[in-house]
Amino acid sequence: MDSDSEITVLNRLVREVNRGLPDGGDLAQQLLGGTLPETLPWEAVGHLGAQAELAAKVLARAVADHETGISILLYGPPGTGKTTFAAALAARVGVALRPVGESDESGDEPSRGDRLADLRLAHRLVAPGSAVLLFDEAEDLFGGWVLEGMPARGSRVFTHRLLEQTAVPVIWTANNINQISPAALRRMTLCLELRLPAESTRARLWSRHGSGGRRFAQRE
Repeated sequence: MDSDSEITVLNRLVREVNRGLPDGGDLAQQLLGGTLPETLPWEAVGHLGAQAELAAKVLARAVADHETGISILLYGPPGTGKTTFAAALAARVGVALRPVGESDESGDEPSRGDRLADLRLAHRLVAPGSAVLLFDEAEDLFGGWVLEGMPARGSRVFTHRLLEQTAVPVIWTANNINQISPAALRRMTLCLELRLPAESTRARLWSRHGSGGRRFAQRE
């Protein structure tokens, strides 16, 4: 509903209604899209040590108690397995991991507004305690405040309140933490740095999954 009290129905909703639901179908699930499967067992992230266990404990308590305002930031350069770890973390806690804001309503590249709208829609549709949201490349939402004196691309107050009031836990990933403002970082429940595993660790992971016949799909 806009400032003139005119109501606009999401194109995504119209498309799904026109397509029709299969018997026993769930419209909310169709609007949310699929979940991200676990690609690595928890034992495979053992090289992350105590920080992995800490993240699991924080997330498990948030899910069990339906806590609001819970955000976990995973940051590090591409190739460090942030998305893979997020999937393993959700599986460890026993909930689904739902990526949000990866495309616009037409399946094309999303804008900052598209990503934000998708995140807000997921918060309305996901039942607390049933899933965790994944927002990859968080710089799209938080970036632009601290680089070379550039002005913010959106309202800081709005974004800060979003972090403080999230109804469902969110796992954020970022390649460069310097593109996220200190004020936003302070509102994260937990910030974990993921570094490129040592060569011996990477070799052990590939060897283990290759010999076991299990495909290892890493998105980063």
